Amino acid sequence: MSDAPTALNRLWHVRVSTLLSEAGVPHVLLKGATWAAPLVLQDRAPADVDVLVAPTQFRRAVDVLGAAGYANAMPGVGEAEIALHSTVLRAPGGPEIDVHRSLPGLDADVARTWEVLAPQVTSAELGHREVPVLPEHLQILVAAACAARDGASSRASRRVVQASETAVWADVARDARAIGADGTLRAGLAAAGLSGLADSLGLGQVPYRFRPAQSAGDKRLEEVLAQPWRRRLAVVGRELWPTAGFLAMTQPAVPVGTARWRHVVRVVRLGLPALVHVVRARRRRT
Repeated sequence: MSDAPTALNRLWHVRVSTLLSEAGVPHVLLKGATWAAPLVLQDRAPADVDVLVAPTQFRRAVDVLGAAGYANAMPGVGEAEIALHSTVLRAPGGPEIDVHRSLPGLDADVARTWEVLAPQVTSAELGHREVPVLPEHLQILVAAACAARDGASSRASRRVVQASETAVWADVARDARAIGADGTLRAGLAAAGLSGLADSLGLGQVPYRFRPAQSAGDKRLEEVLAQPWRRRLAVVGRELWPTAGFLAMTQPAVPVGTARWRHVVRVVRLGLPALVHVVRARRRRT
């Protein structure tokens, strides 16, 4: 792996953090160049920048970066049409910047998650500057959440395996429980082949959206249900009336009217069975 892309990526991490710090936006850099040992993998240089911001400051963070020339990486596509947890910007002449309002699997209560994480934020030196990062046990929790989402063959799962022998798992489990994500932690450990560790920690059940063989509709609906009520309604509205930009990206060369009708039919076809499955699963859990 070449050192040049890594060094340049570190500078982009620093630049993003500096812009947000100067604007007074509370944030913490995630993943990428901020991974600490034993979570570092050497098979591929980081290509983007991930930053989690205080949930009440999400819109301000996007505006601050936008004013600095960071453009929407998918122009014409509405917010939450691709991902509910983040907005992707493109740095001027640089990489994609993934601005997170939350993290999949750690989003049972977004405000509570920030409340638990923020006081534990520490710092690391990148590009000769100190930037805010998560302590090791919270980085491991993030890796486990990524493994829960991405599965056994993912790089996130390998990170969890590498961390398994030296991690202070009691700390990881404590904070997972504090934010209602102990089931997500179990799913991540299971993906990494560490179900025995999950049992020893007494973790909760795997959330429905991280169980094997769930449909795309099931997973999308569970993620929507993890959002606040106002945001749920906004997402449903956008699903039923997608932007022209989203339709052009997902159905190229198809007239907008036709593409919109096909999209709505697909949403209904996937959404109704998903609603039945999710309601049944939640009844079984209670």
